[in-house]
Amino acid sequence: MTELIEDDLLPDILRLKWTSFLFAGVVLVIAGLFAILSPLASGLTLTTLIGASLCVSGLFQAIHAFAIKPWGWFIASCGMGAILLVSGLYLLFAPLTGVVILTLSFSLALGASGLAEMALALWLRPLTGWKWSAASGLLSVLCGIFIWTKSATAAAWLVGLAAGLGLLTTGITLIWLGLAGRRASRQHIA
Repeated sequence: MTELIEDDLLPDILRLKWTSFLFAGVVLVIAGLFAILSPLASGLTLTTLIGASLCVSGLFQAIHAFAIKPWGWFIASCGMGAILLVSGLYLLFAPLTGVVILTLSFSLALGASGLAEMALALWLRPLTGWKWSAASGLLSVLCGIFIWTKSATAAAWLVGLAAGLGLLTTGITLIWLGLAGRRASRQHIA
């Protein structure tokens, strides 16, 4: 009975397009497994994509500057475009260094989010389960410190591994949603 109620809460799009969710999930799982099995190649690919995105963004920012009339805004917009373009070109022409930069940025973000989670855990202390949040935050901080101290050796594979894990978990979620939509579709017809 509970399953039927949960299935009734599924959006119609899942019932109607469950095959799309399932297909996208399988593709993402395969891409995630590839990235996990060859993290250096996927890390370099990700660095190259980010570099290309920054170049395109920088060009558009600089082009946009010519549509702005006040000189101060024009100069600021051109400056931002130049920074994006130079950063993108750096990642494109020095992808190994770019992977290290991305790894260091990731370690800082991980450590900062861990500190925020620990602060939130202290705020949630009257509630049960606050220790899990504190432990998760502490683990994030420790992982951030570990990555920062090992950045030269970790950079070669960490960005690709993180991207692969993200693709894998998203793919599994989409497969699960597709299967739930398939089940709901069959129950809806019956």
